[in-house]
Amino acid sequence: MKKFFTVFILIAALLFSSCSGGANKELQKAEFNTKTIDRIVINKSGYPGRYVIINNDSINNFKNTLVKSSNASVNTKLKPDFTFELYSDIKKVGTFKY
Repeated sequence: MKKFFTVFILIAALLFSSCSGGANKELQKAEFNTKTIDRIVINKSGYPGRYVIINNDSINNFKNTLVKSSNASVNTKLKPDFTFELYSDIKKVGTFKY
């Protein structure tokens, strides 16, 4: 299970980094990097389970990948495959759909 989780995170990181065209200005303006994120919940559509990231190093790597991502230039009719929810304590800080 741990190996599967690690592979999943690596694939998600590669997908985000390959789609980046510079830093996401909206996230930088919101001072996203300075907020304390305690956990990240990853939901895959069509799958009942979810993944929770609580390791600080993994959370920082994931946040850095999100900041480097860019917004979609074309609005497609496709539904997102993944939903990433970021939490600080019990408060939801942000939600990203991919």
